[in-house]
Amino acid sequence: MKKSVSFIVVILTLAMLVATSGCTSNKSNLSAQDYNQQGLSLATQGKYKDAVASYTRAIQLNSQEAQFYVNRGTAYLNMKEFDLAVADFDQAIKLDPNLAEAYAGRGYAYMNKGGVYLNLAIADFNIVLLKS
Repeated sequence: MKKSVSFIVVILTLAMLVATSGCTSNKSNLSAQDYNQQGLSLATQGKYKDAVASYTRAIQLNSQEAQFYVNRGTAYLNMKEFDLAVADFDQAIKLDPNLAEAYAGRGYAYMNKGGVYLNLAIADFNIVLLKS
């Protein structure tokens, strides 16, 4: 009797695994742009950590989109994670050297770091003025 009950449990477990293996969550079907939009929505709600996670997923799906790095960098700014913000703005600038928003964000991060970074902030703000 125990063997037949165990056998039935194994069969039912396998059947459930097979039945659910084709199911995917909505998240896996989202595009990079969808994750970016999700991040923007979360950021407007002040949920910056969650926004960073969404932007990170967008970047994993499309690492060549400069705006995704700008958006994540901006979320990092709001979290006062200035070094992480600078890294994202650097990557955005590398991908699109004409993206004034990336220079503005990096300048703001440098300004908040203060000290020796203030000259870098001024240089970035000057670039923004030239690109505007």
